Amino acid sequence: MKRKKRNLLRKYRLNINLAPVADISYNPKDFIYKRTFGKTANETSEYIAKTVEGYVNNNFTCCVKHFPGYGNNLDTHGEISIDKRK
Repeated sequence: MKRKKRNLLRKYRLNINLAPVADISYNPKDFIYKRTFGKTANETSEYIAKTVEGYVNNNFTCCVKHFPGYGNNLDTHGEISIDKRK
């Protein structure tokens, strides 16, 4: 966990961060593309594991968001998305 983020969270007496985004996307048209790490599934999973470990080591809780496969759907913050994949 980066020192700047840790200090900001502590400043406001927060001990949880709704991050990191764990989805993967290679398509710039996907709404979540800008929020992903732009890496393969294996590279992303390794990074997420290290990120979560960093939160825990600094006495914070985190919430892994947007599991892989969600990113090519609509942005559900403002739309209803129905995923018809099987």
